[in-house]
Amino acid sequence: MAYLAVLPLAETIALRHLLMAVALLLAVFIAFVSFSHESIDSCRILVIEWQPLWAWWVYLCAFPLISEIPDVAWHSFRVDWLMSIGAGFIGLVCASRTNFQGPSVFTLGLACMVPVFVHWVLILFGWSGLLGPSVPLVMTWPKIWDALQTQWNSGWSVWAGHGAFRWPFHGFDPDHGNLGLAATQSVALLLPLFLTAWFQRDRYHAMLTFAGLVLCLGSVVIAMSRGALIFCTLVILSGLALQFLRQERHFSFRAAGFYGVVLSMIIGLGGLVIAKDPRWMLLNDKIQAALMVEDPVGYFCDGPSPELEQRVRSSLNGAKPEHVEAVLSGMNGDGGRLLAARAGLYFVAEHPWGVDGSRHVFKNLMQHACNGVPKVEFAHTHNGWIDLLLALGWMGAGLYFSALLGMMYWGVKRLLQNPSNLWAQALLLTLVFWLFRGLVDSIYREHALLMQTALITYLAGRTWLTKS
Repeated sequence: MAYLAVLPLAETIALRHLLMAVALLLAVFIAFVSFSHESIDSCRILVIEWQPLWAWWVYLCAFPLISEIPDVAWHSFRVDWLMSIGAGFIGLVCASRTNFQGPSVFTLGLACMVPVFVHWVLILFGWSGLLGPSVPLVMTWPKIWDALQTQWNSGWSVWAGHGAFRWPFHGFDPDHGNLGLAATQSVALLLPLFLTAWFQRDRYHAMLTFAGLVLCLGSVVIAMSRGALIFCTLVILSGLALQFLRQERHFSFRAAGFYGVVLSMIIGLGGLVIAKDPRWMLLNDKIQAALMVEDPVGYFCDGPSPELEQRVRSSLNGAKPEHVEAVLSGMNGDGGRLLAARAGLYFVAEHPWGVDGSRHVFKNLMQHACNGVPKVEFAHTHNGWIDLLLALGWMGAGLYFSALLGMMYWGVKRLLQNPSNLWAQALLLTLVFWLFRGLVDSIYREHALLMQTALITYLAGRTWLTKS
């Protein structure tokens, strides 16, 4: 649980690796020393049944042999992909120990919510004035400590800092994406519990899990993480769809009212967020401006041309000057992400078998194409699937996709056997999140392939082992 809790936290790499090493040693001990004969059989059957996952891991081990740059590929395998395999091994071994009471779905949700809890503590500190009269949008741990020391020296005199608190407040992590990933993953785990408790009229557990969902959604709203809001909504709608499909086909005023209230809350929250965050109003124009670029690779190498700028200005004729300037500057932001994805697809066509398995493939390919450092530089394509295609080729990305589909197959199968299977619901919502999250950001290396593999394989293993 500690390992899952620190995964999305910034600046915890050493602690993360230490906890993973301890967990891996325990998993090896359990797998090869303390397993009974029955447990070994169940683990063997688990490996046989999950052949797509096994094939994916074998390909990771064999890829350096066929890589264009073997030295870099072996280094990437040691520092990244081998850790992903180890994390998956931890999850499968923990799931196979069915004679022990393993972590429940609710416990997993709480562990993943640790960054959300930390964020809310800092939010309350900021609103109360304990962090100073003017709280910065990103407040690192040294600054937080200095602010608390200042309060201590002044006798804990609380400022009337409520009105000075500004949005978006990211807390201690400058990358609000980490907070959004933790919150969305927690929603995927807590939502099945809430829906089950609500329709079973278990008020205590319904209120408890609903409070967790409110904390997650409130956290990403305050941080103004657009991606987290989109994918929290996707997970919630997917959970409602699962709940609707597994219910008996008869009309219920209570169910209809519940779905209506939830959908109204989503629409209302979406309207509030869009009104509060002006970036949403610029998104469509930024995308249209990025689509005007005919040669994405040339754009990164040479920078925006005067002709392109004039075309963008002409397309925004009648808009306010600040709106036009925001769209043009967005060519290095939201629009640049779309251009990076388009340039990445160009390189994918040139390297169908992947390059070197590293996380810097796109950056290196772009520097080679530009004969130097590009004038507009992106570290990656901001698309996890394209980055995976560049790193490992069509075969590698296809095997990874097959592994996720294999897990999803068992989730659907167990849910058909038992519509109340919480493990199957949590697994399906988690996979929906990770399958679609990579379309708008490059998060697979640090999260799904390295950081969250233990959680995904644990959910998959528990789902597979549950019977009707």
